[in-house]
Amino acid sequence: GVVDVDAAIHFFDVEAASLTLADTDIPRGKSTVHLAASLQHADFILWWPRFVNEGEQLKIRIQPRARLLGVSISPSLPDLEMVVPIPIMLHLSSDKPLTLGFDGSSPLEILANPADHIKVSPPQPDRPLVTLESWELHWGEVSTDETEILGTLVVQNETSIPLPVQGIRLGLDMNEVSLTKMAGLTSTQTFLDGGERAFLSFNARVDNSRLVAWWASHLQHQENTRIRLSLGLTVALPSTSVFGLVFPLELALPLVPAFECDLTTDIMGVANYKIDEALGKAAGPEPEAARLTCVGQ
Repeated sequence: GVVDVDAAIHFFDVEAASLTLADTDIPRGKSTVHLAASLQHADFILWWPRFVNEGEQLKIRIQPRARLLGVSISPSLPDLEMVVPIPIMLHLSSDKPLTLGFDGSSPLEILANPADHIKVSPPQPDRPLVTLESWELHWGEVSTDETEILGTLVVQNETSIPLPVQGIRLGLDMNEVSLTKMAGLTSTQTFLDGGERAFLSFNARVDNSRLVAWWASHLQHQENTRIRLSLGLTVALPSTSVFGLVFPLELALPLVPAFECDLTTDIMGVANYKIDEALGKAAGPEPEAARLTCVGQ
């Protein structure tokens, strides 16, 4: 008989795709038919705020509808609902300290080209400047246009002189889609006395078009994403005999590779399992919805 089948796939209350099989003549007996649909990347910004606000949990609903010779047979095909975690920010934190400073070159050599003599532990720099003791990131405010990233950085001044912190740089790439390179200091304390330890708060705003590009890449890479994060500081070294400087020096300490994570999701695998389960054909354990494997650098 002639069968019409469609299955709307919703992310939260946004229709992200629709599988359609229209006016297909199914012969008597068992048959296999193939349906295809494309996820609408443009709809990403409609469901993304809900995803962030609900703790990185993607709620999916599949609504199958079927008609045989124009008569609905949908009651035999129940709606399917599932939740798939996509833990982007879940483990983006570290308490592994990194010390930045100068090598053992002479003050004149360092002054001539400071960037060539900056070292990051391990091993410990000969002339340590600051230690990034720990850091953490999380989502802030989110809209359909942009998403805020909030962070906290614990910094230790390893010198005996006051050290102004003038800026924080944040490099966050997801499948080589760069989300941000700069961050604004929101901390009230950005001036570190000699030996002082302080908490620095910062934020960055991400254009959601960059997140749309990442989402497309995540799907194109069979639901895999490589997350890379790096941090850097801009400090001002005052004129002092400690480093042989005769005038203040603004120094952009390098972006330090702080973290690398592999994020794998299995949205379609979970969906297929739920469909088989509804039809009484599920076999074996339900597939793992998401996995995040991180390595500190």
